Amino acid sequence: MNNHDFYQQLPALKTDVEPSIIIREERFDEIQIEEMPITDILSYVILVSLGLASTIVLLDLLKLGRQRLEKIATPVKYFSPVPCRKCRFFSSNSYLRCAVNPSIVLRNEAKDCSDYWSIFANN
Repeated sequence: MNNHDFYQQLPALKTDVEPSIIIREERFDEIQIEEMPITDILSYVILVSLGLASTIVLLDLLKLGRQRLEKIATPVKYFSPVPCRKCRFFSSNSYLRCAVNPSIVLRNEAKDCSDYWSIFANN
């Protein structure tokens, strides 16, 4: 089927018909409002309040967990005023940190330790 045959099968256009515009009229004063039953309203209120309450509880638990983590993972003071970590007698052993003065190791009394011997000092 070529284009010429296609156009011949189309019905002839009527030129005597005037174009018209159809306007649809609606009356807005007769709008009906459906009322919701009180049980539906209460169910929406309950769902929204449970959602808000669970969000508040979840945020509070996250805050509590972060506070506990901050207590456990306290930052280490690298620049301690106590010179024990730079002493030759200091050890990383948790049972005996200092072989000479174990009673004052890593305390403020260790600032005036008479047995302090720096690991950086020449022999």
